[in-house]
Amino acid sequence: MVSEHDDNKDENSSPIKTMHVVVTLPMKDKVDETLLRDLIYKHVVVSSNNKNSSLISSIKMAPTSIAEQLTGFTSGCMPPIGHATRMPLLVDSSINAQIMVTNKTAIASIGSGVLGQSLLLPLNDFLRVAAETAELYFVGSVIHKASKPNIIIGTTQHNKTRRQQVKEERAKGPQPKDRLKEYRTLNNILDKAKLLRTTARKRGRYNDVKTLIDEAVATGEYPKLFAIDSTEGFSKHALHICAWRGDLESVKAMVDASRQYDD
Repeated sequence: MVSEHDDNKDENSSPIKTMHVVVTLPMKDKVDETLLRDLIYKHVVVSSNNKNSSLISSIKMAPTSIAEQLTGFTSGCMPPIGHATRMPLLVDSSINAQIMVTNKTAIASIGSGVLGQSLLLPLNDFLRVAAETAELYFVGSVIHKASKPNIIIGTTQHNKTRRQQVKEERAKGPQPKDRLKEYRTLNNILDKAKLLRTTARKRGRYNDVKTLIDEAVATGEYPKLFAIDSTEGFSKHALHICAWRGDLESVKAMVDASRQYDD
């Protein structure tokens, strides 16, 4: 709902008049009222009033009762098109951009007029219907800068919603740790012994265990990884752990590596 102050009227006439506009933009984005005010003035007020254009004194959401009367739909499921009253419809520039990015295959999810139901409509068809039922204006961006662009529905790798990206990342599972890199960053031999111990704790980590063994042998630190006692925080080293859980492959690798240190 836009209130205009007409400086051309005399003091005895009503200085305020109201007009109603509809704004469409990607879901979850927020309207920047300053940008919207400027675009309404530029595209709607000036073009309709010509030389007698009025200044916009305020802009706010229309009351629910007025919105329902103008649109003909119940609050909570109002579509931006097909209204009972023909009103200016400002289309954010990101809507047109989606057609270009998705090669005209984007789908708009809008209110259907039925609570709890959405209407999926090809974006091209949405704009066609909008042009027939409203005063259509393609304007610049009205999105608040703090908002992040949100793709409605896309068809390419670049059009995935954040929810889809998170879902795919979770499906991939946690990325394996680079234990060799971690080993090389540790300066304390006790910390290195703990790393080998925790690596050997679970099955399926033979390759990681063998990599750490080879590194320890190459640096001459291998015997020190097993020279521990309970006073240093734990009483069982990696060989104990592997033997206890029956990891014969890792046990053999550790024993083989220790042979070169036999007197």
